[in-house]
Amino acid sequence: MLIAPSWGGMLNGLLTLRGAWDKVRDNVTLKFMVVALTCYGMATFEGPLLSLKNVNMLSHFTDWTIAHVHVGGLGWNGMLTFGMLYWLFPKMFRTELYSKKLANQHFWIATLGIILYAIP
Repeated sequence: MLIAPSWGGMLNGLLTLRGAWDKVRDNVTLKFMVVALTCYGMATFEGPLLSLKNVNMLSHFTDWTIAHVHVGGLGWNGMLTFGMLYWLFPKMFRTELYSKKLANQHFWIATLGIILYAIP
C-alpha cells in the first residue's frame, strides 16, 4: 500500500529527465537529485518490506535495518539537500559555482560513501 504512492513520486521525478539524461552528465544538481530519488525509491521499498512481521523478525537486529535508515537519511535527505544548495547558492548570490570540479568530487565521494555504508 505504501509502495505505490512513494514509487509514483520517485518515478515522476526520474521520468522528468526522459529525453534529457545527457544533461545529468554536466549538471551537478541533477546528479545529486537522481541519486536522491534513487535512494528514496530504495528506502520506500525497504520500509514497507521491513514493516512485515515475518521479515522484521529476521532482519531487526541486522545491518540491513541500519543500512535502510542511512540510505533514507543520507541518500535521500542528504543528497537532496546538497542538490538544492548547489542550485540555490548561484541563484541567491548571482554567480557561478566556485568550482564545478570540486562539486563533482563532492558528489562522487558522497555517492561512494553512501554505497559503502549501505552495503554491509
